[in-house]
Order: sequence, then structure tokens, then C-alpha cells
Amino acid sequence: MMRDYHVTNHKGYLLYIDAQPVEGEKRWYAEGIVFSPDFPQRVEELHGMKSKTDFSSAKLAKEHAIALCKIWIDMRNKKPWPSKLK
Repeated sequence: MMRDYHVTNHKGYLLYIDAQPVEGEKRWYAEGIVFSPDFPQRVEELHGMKSKTDFSSAKLAKEHAIALCKIWIDMRNKKPWPSKLK
């Protein structure tokens, strides 16, 4: 059986999103991997995450994984605030 996974793009980064079932329960962990923005020339895993919290559905877990990966990308690309306002 093919796994139901989700691949999306955020600001040029490729995101692989999945929901892993919690063993013995009908709950799900969120999983996400951020790949380099140079895809398809160079594929490099930059960040991987798996939630410590579980979710009641695979859909909720995937939504959480997408949000966390996007936050990681945005924080990584965040430019420092200017020291003085002009």
C-alpha cells in the first residue's frame, strides 16, 4: 500500500510532510523534512522534525508539520532588525 504523503513548496524550499501512526492507537505524529531550495539540481535535507505531541487525525498532524516547517524556514531566512530606525 502506498503511503499518503504530502510534498509542497514554501519560499523555494521543498517540504515533505507525513503523518506517522502512534503504535497501537488511532493517533498520529507529525513529520516533516525541509529540502534545499536548489531542487532538483541538488537535493539536501536541511531540517527534519517529528512532533512529540500526537494528533487525533493524520490531517491535523500534517497541518502541524507544514506549519512547523514553514516557521523553521521563515526563522532561518529572517533578516536582523535594523539597529536604528531611519
